[in-house]
Amino acid sequence: MKFIISTYNMLLDESKGAFTNLFKWSAGLKAHYAGGRKLATFNSSLVVDFPYRPFGKQLYYAERMLSDRPTGDHAALQGEKFNWANVCIGVSGVGSSKAFTAIAATGLIGFDTIEQTQVFALDRYGSDGTRHVNLTDWGLAQFTTHYAPLLTSPQG
Repeated sequence: MKFIISTYNMLLDESKGAFTNLFKWSAGLKAHYAGGRKLATFNSSLVVDFPYRPFGKQLYYAERMLSDRPTGDHAALQGEKFNWANVCIGVSGVGSSKAFTAIAATGLIGFDTIEQTQVFALDRYGSDGTRHVNLTDWGLAQFTTHYAPLLTSPQG
């Protein structure tokens, strides 16, 4: 990331205008470059764990300019730096060519972690950082009523 940040800012400073082939340029990064927006210096606190496919992890640099097309949902579920813990369930989404798949995580889940991933989170966060449970009392009652006969205590 340090290399990408320094190269991007150097190209911007030198007004080269062309895109180097030293790294992949997303549409969002190209738009930032065309607008003359510099990247902030590397910040190690923006490095977060990211599940890659069902059984592996990668590191993700959660800088908004380098995150191609983040939505408000990302911040509402994981915070502005994508580093707030949140229990999430990801399921294969519409258009998936594979059988139904689900994955649970305590952090970010990528769109292609299991193909066309849709994410349902236990919590959401307000712009002030206040945590709100993302499950209504009505929803909890429906779940409890439907699954109560199947639920048993760990003791049997």
